[in-house]
Amino acid sequence: MEQFNTVIMKYIFIFYFLLGFVLTSHAQSDKKLQKLLNKGKYDKVMTQGMKAHQKKYNEAYPFKYMSWACWFKAQTFSKFSDQQWKYLKRSIEHYVRYEKLKSSTDKPLATLENKITLYLTEFSKKALEDQNDILLSEINQLSENVFVLEIDETTSDAIVVSVKENKEAFSPFSFTYQEGSYETFFKAENINIPPYLIAKKADDYIGVPYKYAKVNPYEGFDCSGFVLYVYKQFGVEFPHNTKRIAMLGKTIALENVQEGDIVCFGSSDSDDYQSISHLGMIYKIENEKIKMIHCGTSTGVIVAPLTDGYWKSRPYFIKRLLTLDQERMLK
Repeated sequence: MEQFNTVIMKYIFIFYFLLGFVLTSHAQSDKKLQKLLNKGKYDKVMTQGMKAHQKKYNEAYPFKYMSWACWFKAQTFSKFSDQQWKYLKRSIEHYVRYEKLKSSTDKPLATLENKITLYLTEFSKKALEDQNDILLSEINQLSENVFVLEIDETTSDAIVVSVKENKEAFSPFSFTYQEGSYETFFKAENINIPPYLIAKKADDYIGVPYKYAKVNPYEGFDCSGFVLYVYKQFGVEFPHNTKRIAMLGKTIALENVQEGDIVCFGSSDSDDYQSISHLGMIYKIENEKIKMIHCGTSTGVIVAPLTDGYWKSRPYFIKRLLTLDQERMLK
């Protein structure tokens, strides 16, 4: 009997050891895909995602990251181009697989769904203008049983896609504001901090030289590396990527800025993320004059006037990061 119990205990130990190994492997693969996505390595996300799927056929998480990767990849091509449509379709296909495989504990991808739906809306309108029946048929097939569809009676049988409302579906990497919600894959648990502290912390790094792709005051910063490093000191992490950072947060009018807001240079249109080539932060507001702090290629980290001189004439928009808790406090 004692020998039998020993054998049973041995098999129980092996079972839990293997279970722990599988769960650890899953977590590592999930984290690896998230890290690649944060770095903008979309092709690698798709390659590694398929490898993860082949190892564990019924797991949903690879399709979450592959869908996001394809969506971001689509943004790198001209609007309504064949290439953009190609990656949008792949994003939808991965999204559908995620929806089919996800468990009751997996987060719904409400934000991604809204983004895809909005793009389908635009493509459907474009197809209507161009009388492109083939594209309309593709949109109809892709949308069937996944997205909410409405018939626009003014355009005969052509469909126009509408956004499915899901106000409670936020991922751990989401923040919200009055215009909507955006899933960003950055950590924002501890962002409830007074804005002036962000600017005060940025002040510590004045004089640090510019160094491409660096995020360390002992080695140097590039423009986005400086912004993300300052925010990281307060527990906030987001991608080291200028265009991705410009996608975050709420757009703020110049007259409503506060210290710590992020200035995105390259376009005055806050939807034009692809044109953004430089970042800075609001540093000080005095007598209606606004100063920013940024890491320039020839100056390193420096304070410069935003509403006077060189930067005044450059196109830009301003973003502010908010968490769900902050949004509730504002209402």
